[in-house]
Amino acid sequence: MPMPLIAGNWKMHKDHRQAVELVRELHPLLVDLREVEVAVCPPFTALSDVARALQELGSGIK
Repeated sequence: MPMPLIAGNWKMHKDHRQAVELVRELHPLLVDLREVEVAVCPPFTALSDVARALQELGSGIK
């Protein structure tokens, strides 16, 4: 059976700084999840900043 996916989409409700802060806050809460995949859907304008933050954290969040 495929692994369930939980995705969070916050559309345009965050600027770059707030989007990065959010994923930094989410990371420790989600780091130990093994039975689900987690994805975030930040605003298009914050994609590169959020991706960089997730990479720096070594996060499994997609």
